[in-house]
Amino acid sequence: MRLGSISGGERLALAKRGSTRIAAALLFDKEPAVMQAALTNPFMTEVWIVKAIMSKDSTPAMVSEVSHHVKWSLRKEIRIALLKNDKTPLGRVLAFAQSMSAPVLREVLATSRLNAKVKEYLTRELENRKSYQLNSGS
Repeated sequence: MRLGSISGGERLALAKRGSTRIAAALLFDKEPAVMQAALTNPFMTEVWIVKAIMSKDSTPAMVSEVSHHVKWSLRKEIRIALLKNDKTPLGRVLAFAQSMSAPVLREVLATSRLNAKVKEYLTRELENRKSYQLNSGS
C-alpha cells in the first residue's frame, strides 16, 4: 500500500473517487476528512465497511464516524458489526441495541469484543424484553 506516501490532498481525492478497495483502505486514514470522504464514495459498499469495523486495526475515530454516519449507521449489518466492536461509543451501542431483535442481541453477546459492562447492559436489555413479553401476555 502506497497510500501512506501520498499527500493528504491526493488521499482525499482517492477517497472521493477511487475504487472500492482504495476507499475502504482510506477508512483507516488519520485525517477525518479523508475517512468521511471514503464513506461517501459512490463505490463504497456495506461489506467493506463491515470488514473495516471488524478489523483489528479499526480505530475509535473510524468506528465513531461510521456509527454516526447518516447513511451507513442505518444498515442492519453495520449496526451488528458496530455492536460487536468495543470501540463503538456507548451511546450508539445503547441506541443500536434497542433496534435489534432478541436473537441478534444474543448472537452479539456470544461473539463480541465488548467490555463486561456493555455485555451486562445488553443482557439486562434481553431480560427486560423477556419480562415485558411475559407480563404483557405476548
